[in-house]
Amino acid sequence: MCSRVTMLLFMLVPCLQGCAWGAKYRAELDRQLLTRAAFDLNCPAERLTIVELTTTQKGVEGCGRRATYVWTQTTTESATAGARHEWIKNSETDG
Repeated sequence: MCSRVTMLLFMLVPCLQGCAWGAKYRAELDRQLLTRAAFDLNCPAERLTIVELTTTQKGVEGCGRRATYVWTQTTTESATAGARHEWIKNSETDG
């Protein structure tokens, strides 16, 4: 019985750590999105709300305006530079 509990804990701990890492990563992506949207919408980030549309698209609303953003990956010609990820505005600003 004890070995089963121990084995379960060894399997569960990495999963929980992965969830924590995922939450931090999503929070950072949202922070980047709010920074970008605050500029585009001419609205303080504190007044913006994120609406998840799909896994790669989010809407941002605030100050009477709204916009849609897409999470993209841009590859560079240089193999050492790697890929760059960023939020790209995918709509005209409403409002």
